[in-house]
Amino acid sequence: MVDRLRTVSSIPPSLLYFPSLLPSPTQLTSLEVVRCYVTRISNVNPVLNALIQEDFQGALLLARRVDERLDQSLRRQLDVTLRNELRAHYFRSS
Repeated sequence: MVDRLRTVSSIPPSLLYFPSLLPSPTQLTSLEVVRCYVTRISNVNPVLNALIQEDFQGALLLARRVDERLDQSLRRQLDVTLRNELRAHYFRSS
């Protein structure tokens, strides 16, 4: 049994990653996260030889759309916050 375990190929250390070294999730875009997963799948799958259905372009397109929606939502929130701050400032001073 020990001989059998030695013949099994292992994932090379270069394909291992350490989540603690990643940036904070609030600093990443959806597109960056999906690109990381696409790269990871592309690097690891030849070793695993897993049966997968690749739709990397579709995943990247969806991630881009999510980022655009989040960006628009953030702009709206900032606009509302700014308006409220300006109103509060001008009402206080008058």
